Amino acid sequence: MGAKKLLWVKTDAMLPLDKGGKIRSFNMLKHIAGKAAVDYVCFASETLGRDERDQLTRMFHAFHEVPPADPDRMNWKYLVNLILAHAVGEPFTLYNYHSKQMAGKIEELCRRNSYDALICDFLGPALNFAPAARKKTVLFQHNVEHVLWERQAQQEKRPWRKLVYAREYRLVKRYEEALCRDFRRVICVSGEDADVLRKRFGLSDVYSVETGVDIDYFTPSASPPMPRRIVFTGSMDWLPNIDAMTWFVEEIFPKVKQAVPEVELAIVGRNPSPEIQRLSGKNARIIVSGKVPDVRPWMAQGEVFIVPIRVGGGTRLKIYEAMAMGLPVISTTIGAEGLKHSHGENILIADLPKDFATAVVGLLQDPGRRRSVGKAARDFVVENYSWPRIADQFLQIVLDGR
Repeated sequence: MGAKKLLWVKTDAMLPLDKGGKIRSFNMLKHIAGKAAVDYVCFASETLGRDERDQLTRMFHAFHEVPPADPDRMNWKYLVNLILAHAVGEPFTLYNYHSKQMAGKIEELCRRNSYDALICDFLGPALNFAPAARKKTVLFQHNVEHVLWERQAQQEKRPWRKLVYAREYRLVKRYEEALCRDFRRVICVSGEDADVLRKRFGLSDVYSVETGVDIDYFTPSASPPMPRRIVFTGSMDWLPNIDAMTWFVEEIFPKVKQAVPEVELAIVGRNPSPEIQRLSGKNARIIVSGKVPDVRPWMAQGEVFIVPIRVGGGTRLKIYEAMAMGLPVISTTIGAEGLKHSHGENILIADLPKDFATAVVGLLQDPGRRRSVGKAARDFVVENYSWPRIADQFLQIVLDGR
């Protein structure tokens, strides 16, 4: 362990690595924990296995779990918090993570230890930091949260949902601005996100770190892909992913199928929502996998990897993971937002349904083009985006000026 001592607070225990935010934090912490003594605090999880808990206990100087806020389950506390958030005019996104037990644990650890830095991972745990503690804490923003709701409200066509999303956007923006101003500094995962905070909130102490990828874990497969297979991966209960796949299936897939009748789409990821499950019922050539133990075999089956994201912020780890596997990637501008890339060389960018379909068809019909884009993609991430380099940059920003 290094000489520096850090307190890192996050809502989840990171394992299993089934979300982009978990993957980003875990890979950075794996390297940071070798250079500093990290005390990690999170909500207890029923799904955290014994081996996973042992792994985290070994990884950190101290691993603390507090009773869960349980924001993802429709239980009585979830419903009560939803009602209370609306009654008091607070954003449900943040209100449901507020926990007296979490706040108490943070206060206790700060009283007992002299930390060189405190890190609040995501906006969710922010309300559990006392105002005085926020002045000593770095806020790690994987997304600019209000932008997610703003874009969701803009894309939503159902009137009642549009009203709900618009309300959450206004409230989240107000709270996000107040909280960002309260924290010592803010670290974003892209220069674009950092610019949003500077321009909209007038913040100056805002930094950005690049997204990394495990280039030894995500490597090109020795097995050939399945002919005419398109692949998308992600948590399929997350609104931006649901919107992406609904839009792709309704607006783009029919155009692709017209040119390539035997095309298949694999939607790979945990907790597929009812909207996603219904997509496979509409077309026998659409596969919804649900949770898989390892996403790489599914990714390797694809001749083309797609990221048709229209709603989102932060950065999509899935893009660099697919590039590391040597897959040709087609993304929207928002999907690839915050990531360095070269359109036409190591990725293809398309925003209109017609253009996206043309890009997909072009790659499906041109094996040589698929290979050249995939190779350029792999070479690009290997050269630029290893996790140790990203973790060192993050730690330097956290400790700078102390």
